Amino acid sequence: MRARMKITVNQWLVFLILGVILFTVGACVLSCGFIAMGNADETEATIIDVSHSGEKTAYVSYHYEGHTYHNVRTGFYSSDMKIGGKLKIYVNKEEPAEIVNTFFYFIFGGVFAFVGLVFIIVGIFVKKRGMPNMNYYQLYQSETDLNNQ
Repeated sequence: MRARMKITVNQWLVFLILGVILFTVGACVLSCGFIAMGNADETEATIIDVSHSGEKTAYVSYHYEGHTYHNVRTGFYSSDMKIGGKLKIYVNKEEPAEIVNTFFYFIFGGVFAFVGLVFIIVGIFVKKRGMPNMNYYQLYQSETDLNNQ
């Protein structure tokens, strides 16, 4: 006796669920970026060193609320960063020796939100087109069932 169970998956539902998850993660990261920007003040910094070994990053010096901060790691790097060059940074109001790295929030969050939105649109499109379910895989009761086919 051969017991087979077919498991079918609605394609549109897979796309929709993945899309909602990705979009939600992206939206959360973007909102964290906006919150971080709300707790930061823009100021101008001078690049004092550029590290090319290991993780590429720049170190800056800047003046904020009557204090000067030296040798602060930016956490980001661009090939046009040169020692002595000026750079726009965002300083954490609560911890002025810390620079808010907005690049991570907006790139990472934006990509996830965009891909999630594309998946949601594809899921809706597949549902409206009425495409059939796909046979995702089949489960067999024993190995002999596989040999008897």
